[in-house]
Amino acid sequence: MKPPEPFNIAETICRRHQDAVYRIALQDVKFAGINTYTFGGLDYLSDKFATILYQCGIKQNDVIATVLPQGAAFVVAHLAILKAGATVLPISIKTAQTEIENLLTVSGAKMVVVDETIYPYFNGLAKRVVQVEQIFVACDYTSRNDFGEGFRSFWYEVNFADADFTIAPTDKTTPAYLFCQRENDGWQKHLLSHGELAESCANFSQNPADPKAVFWTANDWSSKRVLSEMLYPAWYEGYAVAAYEMIGKNVEESLSYLDEMGLASVAVYGET
Repeated sequence: MKPPEPFNIAETICRRHQDAVYRIALQDVKFAGINTYTFGGLDYLSDKFATILYQCGIKQNDVIATVLPQGAAFVVAHLAILKAGATVLPISIKTAQTEIENLLTVSGAKMVVVDETIYPYFNGLAKRVVQVEQIFVACDYTSRNDFGEGFRSFWYEVNFADADFTIAPTDKTTPAYLFCQRENDGWQKHLLSHGELAESCANFSQNPADPKAVFWTANDWSSKRVLSEMLYPAWYEGYAVAAYEMIGKNVEESLSYLDEMGLASVAVYGET
């Protein structure tokens, strides 16, 4: 039997565009302005976090959870986890603390990347969810922050990590994402493979958008639908995605704000 051909969706979207060094992939909208990331930049940063994962002993098919809002940390963490051959458990930042711990326990997650706004949820987590070995906290600055024992600063660690990383030997059958849903008879688990994400990208390409379009959604990036129907397909086709959390505004106000920030041609995805 012919062995499966190597394939990694993170490597593919980062490196398939010849102009990756300057083609914009992410517009991370902040209060004071927009942080812009090219495909090449995300490739570089995710290689650095993938190196950290390797140094932490993460192996193929290990599960790593992320509890992050829309933004650069979300993208870099996810791409790095996939490059390392591990599986992402995406958890909405709006999830209750007890439910987060249930998801970590059910999934067997060994590591968590969390947003600074909710990291206090995770104090003493290792005593309650024993298989979690590392917790990284993402905040908007790169200096080393003392979040307390058991926490590591995401961007500080990425800043000093080695970018020389060899992508794990994955193929189209390798799990990329794990989704856990509570049912009456227990927890249901669903895996989304690297190949299935690639198929979603192919479906997206049948309906091309304006080449200058910037995709945005008010919906949670941690949902299977947004990941498989907007984020990865948009990046596969070389479009930019805007990261902007809609806080205290409706969709029209948010679009007006994005326009004021210089993002004209915004393509809204999904129900809002």
